[in-house]
Amino acid sequence: MAEFITEKDLSARIRLVLSGTEIQCAVAFLGDGSAELLRDKVQAEIICDLSMGGTFPPELKRLGAPGNEKLRYINGLHAKVYISSAGAIVSSANATANGIGNDRHQARLIEAGTFYSPDDANWRSTKKWFCQLYESAPRVDKGALADAYQRWEPPRGAAIPAVAVRSGSLLDLVRSRVQTHKVLGVKSGL
Repeated sequence: MAEFITEKDLSARIRLVLSGTEIQCAVAFLGDGSAELLRDKVQAEIICDLSMGGTFPPELKRLGAPGNEKLRYINGLHAKVYISSAGAIVSSANATANGIGNDRHQARLIEAGTFYSPDDANWRSTKKWFCQLYESAPRVDKGALADAYQRWEPPRGAAIPAVAVRSGSLLDLVRSRVQTHKVLGVKSGL
């Protein structure tokens, strides 16, 4: 059985899939709290991207990096695929607060995806694709973890305080560019 699902229903179904056994995830970004979604984070086979700055490095550590042999990466991975004994989901939602939500708030983005039950041929195709990708993916070792810390950038709009400023001021420029840490070529902690 295949089913198209969106928004809150998608988040709930991803959580259901992640509560199954034999968890496999190929997701571009792992956000703060994504480890909490996994029923068995030690046994889960996970592939993420470390090159685009969207994976939260402390979450990699919560998932066991650099010692977890099952935590891997492929730079340029942009897929969002969740597989387990409970089914498979191919979607637009990253394993982030914005994508599927967390214990602190609901997902902020409009996401959509398709669920495949374990008896569906597409579930088997999805699992086969994941296994091939997983075999070629290097594990998140000390060097990869260090690179992830160097590349990580907070999500746009994260923790930017509301401050009254004059339109067109230098503070406006700084606030509008702080998300990318490229204000005047200086990395910022604002």
